[in-house]
Amino acid sequence: MKNLIKIGLIEFHPLLGKVIEEYLNSQKNMNIIAYTKDDKFNYSLIKITQPDIILTGTFKMAQYIKKYLPHIKVILLDFDLTPEYVEALKQSNIDGYALKYDTQCLLQSIHRLVKI
Repeated sequence: MKNLIKIGLIEFHPLLGKVIEEYLNSQKNMNIIAYTKDDKFNYSLIKITQPDIILTGTFKMAQYIKKYLPHIKVILLDFDLTPEYVEALKQSNIDGYALKYDTQCLLQSIHRLVKI
């Protein structure tokens, strides 16, 4: 498919991860190409799969990816995004953020990064 967005997902809540995976895979222009339930989404896997975007629920992992693989876009997923937390994300050059329970927010964040 033309313009398919390749997404890596790191989500340690198994049920939530499965829901996010199925939801994004149901979108006509998105595909979860790699999914892990913990922070062991290692450098080699990222290099092999070459996602356009990585969704992660951990700030530490988002920082790691931006430091070592700055060409990959990162969206931090969380249940609560306070203004202070959002500012910390911006200071760390995290590309985007979305609430874990808001599918529209997630889609908007992804589309904003790939400019669809």
